[in-house]
Amino acid sequence: MFLGIMTIFALGNSSDAFLILRAQNVGVTLLAIPLVYALFNFFYAAASIPLGSLSDHIGREKVILMGWIFYALAYLGFAVADKSYQIWFLFAFYGIYYATTQGVGKAFVADLTAVGHRGRAYGIYNSVIGLVSLPASIMAGFLWDRYNPGAPFYFGALMAAMRPHSPMPEPAAAAPVTASATSGTSGSADAAQATDAALDGAPAADGARALRGERARDAGLPRGCRGAGRRLRHRRARAH
Repeated sequence: MFLGIMTIFALGNSSDAFLILRAQNVGVTLLAIPLVYALFNFFYAAASIPLGSLSDHIGREKVILMGWIFYALAYLGFAVADKSYQIWFLFAFYGIYYATTQGVGKAFVADLTAVGHRGRAYGIYNSVIGLVSLPASIMAGFLWDRYNPGAPFYFGALMAAMRPHSPMPEPAAAAPVTASATSGTSGSADAAQATDAALDGAPAADGARALRGERARDAGLPRGCRGAGRRLRHRRARAH
């Protein structure tokens, strides 16, 4: 479900090269383009940790939906922009969109997938998004040439605006510990304690049986030899 939603969204998410072309089309100089892109990366890096932590508290799907709203607003801004200073604000805003979707989206894939299949899930996710980006960029180029430079961004904003209305899957919850499992665990612990007690008591029981055997043998000896047997047992006890 999530992969299908992301595929539809990716159809409107063309290459970021169109953002640079749009910046030049509006009037940003070629020398200023690296600075504009650095501004985008700064906001992306600065917002990634706070928004990732936010997804831990309120849920991944809510932060991802927030990111798609940011994307729709940013692309709508790129569509209507006609002054170079507007591009600076839009690139900064676009960096916040990246912070809400890139890392959080991969974390959501991990939440939806069993531990033993996460590597394959990441591979499928990245492969599908990468394959869809090619027709998305072809569509953007066609709209740019056929209509006007703002048309690809109107299309991208429209595709992103459709996403918050799509149902998001819920991550699988961890299986609760049942009463039978708890009782089984406590029973195992009691059995282990009983076994330990039996093992600890085994040497003492063996020693008592040996002592009784020696006394029985002494009873059959002459009176003078019995004292020697008792003295020998005392020496053995002190030695231990």
